[in-house]
Amino acid sequence: MTVVWVANRVTPLADSVGTLKVTGSGSLVLLNANGSEIWSSNSSTDARNPVAQLLDSGNLVVKDVDGTGSGNFTYKIDPNGFPQSLLRQGSVVKFRLGPWNGVRYSGMPNLDPNPYYSYEFVLDDDEIYYHLKAP
Repeated sequence: MTVVWVANRVTPLADSVGTLKVTGSGSLVLLNANGSEIWSSNSSTDARNPVAQLLDSGNLVVKDVDGTGSGNFTYKIDPNGFPQSLLRQGSVVKFRLGPWNGVRYSGMPNLDPNPYYSYEFVLDDDEIYYHLKAP
């Protein structure tokens, strides 16, 4: 058996019986065999029709099934042209990091390598993402 996602490392289930459910408001809840809640996420906004999705990156996300329910601001990587991170308010771009130059986003000249974590930008046929990782 391969573990693909762990919700509750501190107080794991006592046996192999448990239920992970998505509440109507978009929170994840882990129930034990008795149906008692032993862990839950918190959600800053309610989802109208929530679904949980395990991404190939290993991240588990809860979102509206139709892709709506986001707030006024979104922060996404725009895959058009040279991919870059954009902060938008509605459809208006409020901030952009510029394209990735192999070391950092071109719009972040002060983002230097450090001994605590490194930056990685992945762009291939299947996915685009940016993350920080421990050395």
